[in-house]
Amino acid sequence: MVSFLMLLASVSAQETECTERVSPQVITQGVENVRQGILNGEEDVGTQLNELFHAMTLCVDGPVERRDVGELLLARGAFGVLSKKVSPEAAQQQMTWAYAIAGRDVFDDAYGMEVQEAFDIATEGVLPRATIDLSFDRDPRVVVIDGEVIYDRGQRTVSATFHLIQWLDKQGWHSEVLVLEPGDEVLVGSEVSSQQRRQAADRRRQEEAEEASSTSSRSQIRERRGRNARKPRPPREKLKGPRLHLELEGSYGLMMARFVHEEGASIGGVALPSGGASIEWDLIKGIGFYLNGHMDPGSIQPEFPSLQTRASSGIRFGKRGRATGFSAAVGAAWRLSSESTSGGPEANSPFEQSSLWGGQASLRFVMPALTSMLQTEIFPEEYTARAQVVYHLPTIEVIQFQPRVGLIVDWVLSDTGAKISNQAYGAQAQLQLARSF
Repeated sequence: MVSFLMLLASVSAQETECTERVSPQVITQGVENVRQGILNGEEDVGTQLNELFHAMTLCVDGPVERRDVGELLLARGAFGVLSKKVSPEAAQQQMTWAYAIAGRDVFDDAYGMEVQEAFDIATEGVLPRATIDLSFDRDPRVVVIDGEVIYDRGQRTVSATFHLIQWLDKQGWHSEVLVLEPGDEVLVGSEVSSQQRRQAADRRRQEEAEEASSTSSRSQIRERRGRNARKPRPPREKLKGPRLHLELEGSYGLMMARFVHEEGASIGGVALPSGGASIEWDLIKGIGFYLNGHMDPGSIQPEFPSLQTRASSGIRFGKRGRATGFSAAVGAAWRLSSESTSGGPEANSPFEQSSLWGGQASLRFVMPALTSMLQTEIFPEEYTARAQVVYHLPTIEVIQFQPRVGLIVDWVLSDTGAKISNQAYGAQAQLQLARSF
């Protein structure tokens, strides 16, 4: 098996000297080249990845783009998964680093389902935090962390993962690479801090080499025991990733409605805001519970029809939370239904409201950048259908919520016993805030 040390530990900025300085544009083109090499199965792509990573962390005259850092880390992880030359945990670590820096949008569907499943596992959960203390021997003109320009010096809270720190002073561009553990407080920019980190990296590599040697010796001893040796029982698979998923949402749009009353029928539109929340809890692998509710002003203002006030609870099957793939849900549903009074809209109280109980079913498909869902609810003499598509935006680091924007389309049909039935339909813009715990 070919040695592939680039995936086993952090690569320090002190390992080797630069033979040639390059521009950030060279890194951008290099990332695309190694991506194509991985997809084409080129034999020397591992060497290319090592050389490009060395150039990005040591030899760049200028700030490396955030997406280039994320895509190169993702390529390292994808190569590890597809080549089988490193452990799955080491490859997933690279993908976690890529996600921490560039978000879910960094994933490339061209890598295929095997890499996508590894990426989903690697990006579940909330990333722990660490602290970087920016303290420089010479005051820099600009400081860049993972492609983002930093204007404040001193302590800065970041995710406890890989980070590329670059700064420009009178002597040119400099860089340091960090791999932080949860709770770490690391000084960056000082020559003293660089020496200490260099020594720590040397000790870490020596310990890993000793551990690898010990593991190899134990493996050889097990092989001598012969074919009749009892194989160890594989460990029981634990539920991976977060167990609780929360979504807060608000929507606003136009609903067209027709309500039947003794004088005939009233047809019109209403600009309808609504708000809601949804909670999912993972029970075991592939199964969980959900509870959600929504409300619109019609539920507290009798002059408006209630079109969006509803709630449901049930069981979810398939992919959990924000994991990529399909999931389905079935359960019970409640709805606040509106009907016209005998006098219609001309009456003082034009709408009567009543609670309906029924069932609900939904199908959801999650992609790295989009979530789509089809949903239906069936009540006595009333039917609803709903379609929804939302786009995932980068996570807001301060509150760890991921915003999403999209469109939701609703249709409601009520059988009133008259020649024509009550009907409402429309579309609303939607904003969500999602977080997993």
